[in-house]
Amino acid sequence: MDTRFVKGLGKKVLAKFPPKRSLQLQGLYLTGRWLDIDSPTTFNEYVNHLKLETRNPIWIECVDKLRVKELISERIPNGRNYVIPTLWHGDFVDRDILQNIPRPFVVKANHSCGTLAYFFEGDEIRDSTIREINSWMDQSYAPHTFEWPYERVDRKLFAEEFIGAERVPPNDYKLSVFSGRCEIIEVHSDRYRNHRRAFFDRDWNLLDFVLNYPNPEQPFPRPAMLEQLIHIAETMTTELRLGKFARIDLYELDDQIKLGEITFFPAAGFAKFTPPTADEWLGEIWRRNLVARR
Repeated sequence: MDTRFVKGLGKKVLAKFPPKRSLQLQGLYLTGRWLDIDSPTTFNEYVNHLKLETRNPIWIECVDKLRVKELISERIPNGRNYVIPTLWHGDFVDRDILQNIPRPFVVKANHSCGTLAYFFEGDEIRDSTIREINSWMDQSYAPHTFEWPYERVDRKLFAEEFIGAERVPPNDYKLSVFSGRCEIIEVHSDRYRNHRRAFFDRDWNLLDFVLNYPNPEQPFPRPAMLEQLIHIAETMTTELRLGKFARIDLYELDDQIKLGEITFFPAAGFAKFTPPTADEWLGEIWRRNLVARR
Protein backbone atom coordinates (compact mmCIF):
# COMPACT_ATOMS: atom_id res chain seq x y z
CA MET A 1 0.00 0.00 0.00
CA ASP A 2 1.24 3.52 -0.86
CA THR A 3 1.25 5.21 2.55
CA ARG A 4 2.60 8.65 1.61
CA PHE A 5 -0.84 10.20 1.91
CA VAL A 6 -1.40 8.49 5.25
CA LYS A 7 1.97 9.67 6.56
CA GLY A 8 1.37 13.19 5.25
CA LEU A 9 -1.99 13.63 6.94
CA GLY A 10 -0.89 11.66 9.97
CA LYS A 11 -1.99 8.26 11.15
CA LYS A 12 -3.04 9.65 14.51
CA VAL A 13 -5.25 12.25 12.82
CA LEU A 14 -6.82 9.64 10.54
CA ALA A 15 -7.48 7.40 13.54
CA LYS A 16 -9.44 10.22 15.20
CA PHE A 17 -11.68 10.83 12.19
CA PRO A 18 -15.08 9.12 12.22
CA PRO A 19 -14.16 5.61 11.04
CA LYS A 20 -16.26 5.53 7.88
CA ARG A 21 -15.12 8.97 6.71
CA SER A 22 -11.47 8.16 7.45
CA LEU A 23 -11.66 4.92 5.46
CA GLN A 24 -13.37 6.68 2.57
CA LEU A 25 -10.69 9.37 2.43
CA GLN A 26 -7.93 6.76 2.48
CA GLY A 27 -9.72 4.67 -0.12
CA LEU A 28 -10.12 7.66 -2.45
CA TYR A 29 -6.42 8.44 -2.32
CA LEU A 30 -5.08 4.90 -2.39
CA THR A 31 -7.46 3.37 -4.97
CA GLY A 32 -8.99 6.39 -6.72
CA ARG A 33 -12.49 5.38 -5.66
CA TRP A 34 -14.87 6.75 -3.03
CA LEU A 35 -15.94 3.70 -1.06
CA ASP A 36 -19.63 3.02 -0.54
CA ILE A 37 -19.22 1.25 2.78
CA ASP A 38 -22.90 1.21 3.67
CA SER A 39 -23.98 -0.56 0.45
CA PRO A 40 -20.85 -2.36 -0.75
CA THR A 41 -20.48 -3.81 -4.26
CA THR A 42 -16.68 -4.02 -4.69
CA PHE A 43 -14.20 -6.19 -2.81
CA ASN A 44 -12.60 -3.19 -1.08
CA GLU A 45 -16.01 -1.89 -0.04
CA TYR A 46 -16.99 -5.26 1.40
CA VAL A 47 -13.71 -5.48 3.36
CA ASN A 48 -14.23 -2.05 4.91
CA HIS A 49 -17.88 -2.81 5.62
CA LEU A 50 -16.69 -5.95 7.42
CA LYS A 51 -14.35 -3.91 9.63
CA LEU A 52 -17.09 -1.58 10.80
CA GLU A 53 -20.11 -3.87 10.95
CA THR A 54 -18.80 -7.20 12.30
CA ARG A 55 -17.45 -7.93 15.78
CA ASN A 56 -16.77 -11.65 15.80
CA PRO A 57 -14.72 -12.26 18.98
CA ILE A 58 -12.92 -15.29 17.55
CA TRP A 59 -11.24 -12.99 15.05
CA ILE A 60 -9.06 -11.68 17.89
CA GLU A 61 -7.74 -15.19 18.51
CA CYS A 62 -7.26 -15.77 14.78
CA VAL A 63 -5.13 -12.68 14.11
CA ASP A 64 -3.03 -13.42 17.21
CA LYS A 65 -0.17 -15.34 15.59
CA LEU A 66 0.52 -17.23 18.82
CA ARG A 67 -3.02 -17.98 19.99
CA VAL A 68 -4.11 -19.12 16.51
CA LYS A 69 -1.69 -22.05 16.75
CA GLU A 70 -3.46 -23.27 19.89
CA LEU A 71 -6.84 -22.61 18.31
CA ILE A 72 -6.06 -24.66 15.21
CA SER A 73 -4.57 -27.47 17.31
CA GLU A 74 -7.66 -27.58 19.55
CA ARG A 75 -10.49 -27.07 17.07
CA ILE A 76 -9.41 -28.41 13.66
CA PRO A 77 -9.08 -32.14 12.90
CA ASN A 78 -5.35 -32.97 12.75
CA GLY A 79 -4.79 -29.28 13.41
CA ARG A 80 -1.52 -29.73 15.24
CA ASN A 81 0.01 -30.98 12.00
CA TYR A 82 -0.62 -27.59 10.37
CA VAL A 83 1.14 -25.53 13.04
CA ILE A 84 4.72 -24.29 12.68
CA PRO A 85 6.48 -25.07 15.99
CA THR A 86 7.08 -22.14 18.34
CA LEU A 87 10.63 -22.13 19.73
CA TRP A 88 10.29 -19.27 22.23
CA HIS A 89 7.89 -16.52 23.27
CA GLY A 90 8.06 -13.63 25.71
CA ASP A 91 7.81 -9.89 26.26
CA PHE A 92 11.33 -8.89 25.15
CA VAL A 93 14.45 -10.35 23.56
CA ASP A 94 18.11 -9.98 24.38
CA ARG A 95 21.29 -11.46 23.00
CA ASP A 96 21.24 -14.48 25.32
CA ILE A 97 17.69 -15.41 24.31
CA LEU A 98 18.47 -15.19 20.58
CA GLN A 99 21.73 -17.13 20.94
CA ASN A 100 19.90 -20.05 22.57
CA ILE A 101 17.21 -20.50 19.89
CA PRO A 102 18.15 -23.19 17.34
CA ARG A 103 18.73 -21.77 13.86
CA PRO A 104 17.32 -21.07 11.36
CA PHE A 105 14.39 -19.23 12.91
CA VAL A 106 12.27 -16.12 12.51
CA VAL A 107 11.15 -13.71 15.25
CA LYS A 108 7.71 -12.10 14.94
CA ALA A 109 5.29 -9.94 16.87
CA ASN A 110 1.99 -11.72 17.38
CA HIS A 111 -0.21 -8.63 16.99
CA SER A 112 0.85 -7.17 13.64
CA CYS A 113 1.93 -7.91 10.08
CA GLY A 114 5.33 -7.38 8.51
CA THR A 115 7.27 -7.50 11.78
CA LEU A 116 9.86 -10.16 10.96
CA ALA A 117 13.51 -10.80 11.75
CA TYR A 118 15.31 -13.82 10.28
CA PHE A 119 18.28 -15.56 11.87
CA PHE A 120 20.29 -18.04 9.81
CA GLU A 121 23.46 -19.99 10.52
CA GLY A 122 26.42 -17.63 10.76
CA ASP A 123 24.34 -14.44 11.03
CA GLU A 124 25.54 -11.84 13.49
CA ILE A 125 23.12 -10.73 16.20
CA ARG A 126 23.14 -6.94 15.96
CA ASP A 127 22.17 -4.60 18.77
CA SER A 128 20.11 -2.60 16.27
CA THR A 129 18.10 -5.72 15.42
CA ILE A 130 17.42 -6.41 19.11
CA ARG A 131 16.23 -2.82 19.59
CA GLU A 132 13.98 -3.05 16.53
CA ILE A 133 12.38 -6.31 17.70
CA ASN A 134 11.70 -4.93 21.17
CA SER A 135 10.19 -1.77 19.67
CA TRP A 136 7.42 -3.87 18.10
CA MET A 137 5.86 -4.28 21.52
CA ASP A 138 5.09 -0.55 21.60
CA GLN A 139 3.65 -0.38 18.08
CA SER A 140 -0.08 -0.44 17.46
CA TYR A 141 -0.98 -2.15 14.22
CA ALA A 142 -2.55 0.43 11.90
CA PRO A 143 -5.22 1.98 14.16
CA HIS A 144 -6.02 4.42 11.34
CA THR A 145 -7.31 1.55 9.18
CA PHE A 146 -9.63 0.37 11.99
CA GLU A 147 -8.58 -3.30 11.86
CA TRP A 148 -9.94 -3.72 15.36
CA PRO A 149 -8.97 -7.34 16.19
CA TYR A 150 -5.24 -6.53 16.14
CA GLU A 151 -5.70 -3.80 18.76
CA ARG A 152 -7.16 -6.34 21.19
CA VAL A 153 -4.38 -8.93 21.03
CA ASP A 154 -2.25 -9.45 24.16
CA ARG A 155 1.11 -8.49 22.65
CA LYS A 156 3.99 -10.96 22.64
CA LEU A 157 7.17 -11.66 20.74
CA PHE A 158 7.89 -15.18 19.55
CA ALA A 159 10.29 -17.25 17.51
CA GLU A 160 9.37 -20.12 15.22
CA GLU A 161 11.18 -22.45 12.86
CA PHE A 162 12.13 -21.05 9.46
CA ILE A 163 10.47 -23.42 7.02
CA GLY A 164 12.08 -22.36 3.74
CA ALA A 165 15.23 -23.55 2.02
CA GLU A 166 18.51 -21.67 1.66
CA ARG A 167 17.13 -18.43 3.10
CA VAL A 168 14.17 -18.39 0.69
CA PRO A 169 10.66 -18.77 2.14
CA PRO A 170 8.39 -21.29 0.41
CA ASN A 171 5.58 -20.18 -1.88
CA ASP A 172 2.81 -18.58 0.15
CA TYR A 173 -0.74 -19.66 -0.81
CA LYS A 174 -3.37 -17.18 0.38
CA LEU A 175 -6.83 -18.71 0.04
CA SER A 176 -9.78 -16.31 0.05
CA VAL A 177 -12.83 -18.03 1.49
CA PHE A 178 -16.21 -16.37 0.93
CA SER A 179 -19.01 -17.61 3.20
CA GLY A 180 -17.24 -20.96 3.58
CA ARG A 181 -16.21 -21.49 -0.06
CA CYS A 182 -12.67 -20.91 -1.35
CA GLU A 183 -12.90 -18.95 -4.59
CA ILE A 184 -9.52 -17.25 -5.06
CA ILE A 185 -5.97 -18.44 -4.42
CA GLU A 186 -3.23 -15.80 -4.35
CA VAL A 187 0.36 -17.02 -4.65
CA HIS A 188 3.53 -15.19 -3.57
CA SER A 189 7.07 -16.31 -4.35
CA ASP A 190 10.60 -15.08 -3.58
CA ARG A 191 9.17 -12.30 -1.44
CA TYR A 192 12.49 -10.71 -0.44
CA ARG A 193 14.44 -10.85 -3.71
CA ASN A 194 12.26 -11.00 -6.82
CA HIS A 195 8.72 -10.79 -5.46
CA ARG A 196 6.06 -12.23 -7.77
CA ARG A 197 2.32 -12.65 -7.22
CA ALA A 198 -0.49 -14.24 -9.18
CA PHE A 199 -4.17 -14.99 -8.65
CA PHE A 200 -5.98 -18.22 -9.56
CA ASP A 201 -9.47 -19.61 -9.20
CA ARG A 202 -10.04 -22.82 -7.24
CA ASP A 203 -9.48 -24.90 -10.40
CA TRP A 204 -6.08 -23.27 -10.92
CA ASN A 205 -7.02 -21.07 -13.85
CA LEU A 206 -4.86 -17.94 -13.92
CA LEU A 207 -6.91 -14.78 -13.38
CA ASP A 208 -6.32 -11.72 -15.54
CA PHE A 209 -5.43 -9.09 -12.95
CA VAL A 210 -2.46 -8.11 -10.79
CA LEU A 211 -1.88 -6.35 -7.48
CA ASN A 212 1.37 -4.47 -6.78
CA TYR A 213 3.68 -7.22 -8.06
CA PRO A 214 3.84 -8.79 -11.54
CA ASN A 215 3.07 -12.37 -12.45
CA PRO A 216 6.14 -14.60 -12.66
CA GLU A 217 7.84 -15.09 -16.02
CA GLN A 218 6.96 -18.79 -15.82
CA PRO A 219 3.45 -19.57 -14.51
CA PHE A 220 3.20 -20.95 -11.00
CA PRO A 221 2.71 -24.73 -11.24
CA ARG A 222 -0.43 -26.25 -9.81
CA PRO A 223 0.29 -27.24 -6.18
CA ALA A 224 0.56 -30.99 -5.69
CA MET A 225 -1.86 -30.73 -2.77
CA LEU A 226 -4.27 -28.15 -4.20
CA GLU A 227 -7.38 -30.05 -3.11
CA GLN A 228 -5.99 -30.42 0.42
CA LEU A 229 -5.14 -26.71 0.60
CA ILE A 230 -8.71 -25.82 -0.35
CA HIS A 231 -10.20 -28.38 2.03
CA ILE A 232 -8.10 -27.15 4.97
CA ALA A 233 -8.93 -23.48 4.32
CA GLU A 234 -12.66 -24.19 4.04
CA THR A 235 -12.59 -26.43 7.13
CA MET A 236 -10.90 -23.74 9.20
CA THR A 237 -13.44 -21.10 8.23
CA THR A 238 -16.46 -23.33 8.90
CA GLU A 239 -15.22 -25.05 12.07
CA LEU A 240 -14.18 -21.74 13.61
CA ARG A 241 -17.31 -19.98 12.30
CA LEU A 242 -15.33 -17.12 10.81
CA GLY A 243 -18.27 -15.71 8.86
CA LYS A 244 -18.55 -13.96 5.53
CA PHE A 245 -14.88 -13.77 4.60
CA ALA A 246 -11.48 -14.96 5.75
CA ARG A 247 -8.14 -15.35 4.07
CA ILE A 248 -6.23 -18.45 5.16
CA ASP A 249 -2.49 -18.32 4.37
CA LEU A 250 -0.89 -21.75 3.92
CA TYR A 251 2.43 -23.24 2.86
CA GLU A 252 2.94 -26.49 0.96
CA LEU A 253 6.11 -28.26 2.11
CA ASP A 254 6.75 -31.58 0.37
CA ASP A 255 3.93 -33.69 1.83
CA GLN A 256 2.97 -31.22 4.58
CA ILE A 257 0.76 -28.14 4.79
CA LYS A 258 1.49 -25.43 7.36
CA LEU A 259 -0.49 -22.39 8.45
CA GLY A 260 1.02 -18.95 8.00
CA GLU A 261 -1.74 -16.72 9.33
CA ILE A 262 -5.43 -15.88 9.16
CA THR A 263 -6.59 -12.41 8.23
CA PHE A 264 -9.88 -10.73 7.41
CA PHE A 265 -8.87 -7.44 5.80
CA PRO A 266 -6.50 -7.98 2.83
CA ALA A 267 -4.57 -4.84 1.92
CA ALA A 268 -6.63 -3.13 4.67
CA GLY A 269 -9.43 -2.87 2.10
CA PHE A 270 -7.38 -0.57 -0.17
CA ALA A 271 -6.17 -3.01 -2.83
CA LYS A 272 -5.35 -1.18 -6.08
CA PHE A 273 -6.01 -3.87 -8.66
CA THR A 274 -4.94 -3.66 -12.28
CA PRO A 275 -7.32 -3.44 -14.03
CA PRO A 276 -9.65 -1.74 -11.51
CA THR A 277 -12.58 -3.86 -12.73
CA ALA A 278 -11.09 -6.76 -10.72
CA ASP A 279 -12.32 -5.00 -7.58
CA GLU A 280 -15.89 -5.14 -8.93
CA TRP A 281 -15.53 -8.76 -10.11
CA LEU A 282 -14.29 -9.89 -6.69
CA GLY A 283 -17.12 -7.94 -5.07
CA GLU A 284 -19.60 -9.91 -7.17
CA ILE A 285 -18.03 -13.16 -5.94
CA TRP A 286 -18.47 -11.92 -2.37
CA ARG A 287 -22.13 -11.02 -3.01
CA ARG A 288 -22.89 -14.26 -4.86
CA ASN A 289 -21.61 -16.41 -2.01
CA LEU A 290 -23.51 -14.35 0.55
CA VAL A 291 -26.73 -14.97 -1.36
CA ALA A 292 -25.99 -18.69 -1.89
CA ARG A 293 -25.60 -19.31 1.85
CA ARG A 294 -28.68 -17.48 3.09
